[in-house]
Order: sequence, then C-alpha cells, then structure tokens
Amino acid sequence: MAFAALLLTPAALAQPINDSIFEAMPIAADGIYTGTNAGADAEPFNNPTATCTSTDNGEAVWWVFKVEEDAAITIDLAGSTFDTVLSIAQVGSELEEIACDDDGIPGDGILTSRIENFAAQAGRRYFVRVVGFNSAEGDIAMAVTSQATSGGGTALTTPPYDSFGIGRNLNLNDNGAVDGLDNIFPETNVGATSEAGETAASCTSIDLGNSTWRTFAPTQNGFITIDLAGSTFDTVLSIRTDIGTEVACDDDGLPGDGILTSRIENFRVVAGTVYHIRVTGFNNASGDIRMRVVGSTTAVVSEPATPEASLTLLAPFPNPASGAVRLAADLPEPADVRLTVYDALGREVAVLAEGTLAAGQSDWTWDASGQPAGVYIVRLSSGEEVRTRRVTVVR
Repeated sequence: MAFAALLLTPAALAQPINDSIFEAMPIAADGIYTGTNAGADAEPFNNPTATCTSTDNGEAVWWVFKVEEDAAITIDLAGSTFDTVLSIAQVGSELEEIACDDDGIPGDGILTSRIENFAAQAGRRYFVRVVGFNSAEGDIAMAVTSQATSGGGTALTTPPYDSFGIGRNLNLNDNGAVDGLDNIFPETNVGATSEAGETAASCTSIDLGNSTWRTFAPTQNGFITIDLAGSTFDTVLSIRTDIGTEVACDDDGLPGDGILTSRIENFRVVAGTVYHIRVTGFNNASGDIRMRVVGSTTAVVSEPATPEASLTLLAPFPNPASGAVRLAADLPEPADVRLTVYDALGREVAVLAEGTLAAGQSDWTWDASGQPAGVYIVRLSSGEEVRTRRVTVVR
C-alpha cells in the first residue's frame, strides 16, 4: 500500500484569479496591469463597500503593493471597458479604506476611475480594489505610476511579500481548515531580495535568495500539496517553520514542463503550527508565480498504479563537470527525438541527436570543455513529451 498523490485536476474557476483579497495580484513595478471583474463574487468579509459611490455590489477584484520608501502613487483605470469604482485599503485591526474614486475620469464616456498622488508610506502594504458601479463588469486596464517623495524616481521595485516577516497569508478554508482546500495564489519574485537570517534551500545548488513568502496556520491536522506548475521560471520551493528552519524542499518536482517548476506533495501539517512557504528562483531566475495549494485531512490510500512506459532522460555524469559529460536516454519504443543543450540565457549551444532512435537506452557525450562556467539545461523531446536535466560546468 502507498500514499497516492492528492488530485490536482484543474478546478472549475468561474471567478477571476484575484477575486479575493487573499489572492490579490502583486504590483511590483510601474506599468499597466490588466484583468477583469467578470464573474467576480461578493465576499462576506474583508470586502468593505466603497465610500465614494452609491451602488457597490461587492463583486470586486484585488491587487496589492508595497513601497520601500515614501512615495506618491497614481492609479488610473482609463482604458477599462466599464463604469469602475476604485479604492485603496490597508490592514490594521481591520481592513480600512483610505482612498476612493468613482468617476475620476468622467470625460472618457465610460466613467472610469483615478486616484492621483496617493501618499504611500514606506514598508506598508496597500490593497487596491476595483468594482463595477451598479454591477457593471468588463475588462480592466490599470496604469500604475510611482514617484519617491525623496529624490524622485520609481518607488515600486520589490514584490509586496518579499520579506519573511510579512509573508502573504494563505486563505485556508473555514478559518484554517485544510479539508477541501483548493486555491490558486498569484505572485511574482521579480525584484525580490534576500534578508538577514534567510538560508539557502537544501534541495538546490544555487539559491541567491530572490524569494517571496506565504504563511499559513492550519487548524486541522492534514496534508498539503503545493504545485508551482504554470509559473514562468525555474523555481525552488520550500516550507519552513521559521526563516532558517526548513522542513520540506523541492527543486525540480515538475521537470517535464520544460521550465523546471516545483511541487511538494502530501506534506503533513499539524494544527496550530505556523508554516512559511518560500519560493525562489534557481540561479536568480525570476518571473510570475502560479501556486496551487490543495489540502485534505487524510492522504488517499490506494494500491500503486503500474506506471506507463515513458521517455526517460537519465542523470548526466559527472555533474558538475569540466569536460566530457555522459548523457543517456531510455525509450520504451522507437521514436523521433531531439536532444539539445541550452545555456542559462536559453541559447542553444549543442544539438546531440535529431532523428529516429531505437527502443532501449541510447548514449551520447557532450564536450563541455569549450563552454563557460555556469548552468546548462539538457533537453530531450519526442512529440509532446519533454524531459530536462541540469548540468553545472565548472572551471
């Protein structure tokens, strides 16, 4: 008997991904942020009605930002396709609205909104809420600009959950219940930095600390599966009980996606324990994070299934290497394959095989002696199947 994986089939998500304040999309730089409020629903909590409008049905979507120094922030919804209501809130003892605009851009004929030169304080997180007047809905185009109060220049340079101490709270069901949990949390680590006391993940060779954090405290014993499939960069995922105490780690749990994202499966959680989820990029990689968290009070027990034969790329040897690297693949049946090597910038540096191979094991040698030191990706593809391995070249 064996523990089976928690099922991670795509959920039927009718709502926008940032429909809840807990899933607020990050604003980490000046720019245009797009989305929709079509399908959003009204949350019964953490969803204060906008004070600047007469009709707010609560069907809002959310963004979040933090500035590293005092700054003036302007948020402009010109280009959105419906009559918008825009507000900014902060969390104290409760969620409090501190800025609001209904028809700040009346001349556009759509009555979109604008909050200009909002005074954001260094180190504080602010939540941006967009809702439709009188149940209006449509596409959102949100332009965000920032100017530091001292010396000018942009003030939006780091993700809002860059620090361990203010890790983003995960929205567990029913005040911390894990049973039936299935949520998706968007984030980014672009611009993220390391901090004092932060240790490297144990499951990877290059961790430079460009991490973001999430925090949860379950009220039930159970199991959590965390899956970063859909993220846009090579991720490293770990769970900690404090900034330096790691209790689970995964680097390339999803190697077949071609991006080398991560997955921690059936992690046992204990009620009352505070856990911190850390996501960083391998070798300082960065991009958009899509984190799915699925929970259950018990892991499903079943007979292990007989695995189907599939394409296999064996571990390179030696690794790290300074010269010849032995590569091998195992094919369940004859197939057309392509075996290539890429550098850390995604440039193809070698094509080792291209054509039909017989079933069974095939071997190649890649001469890395002429390559600069660094990390290289070996990629084996056959039809829609892709397998990848990493090789570190040293000098």
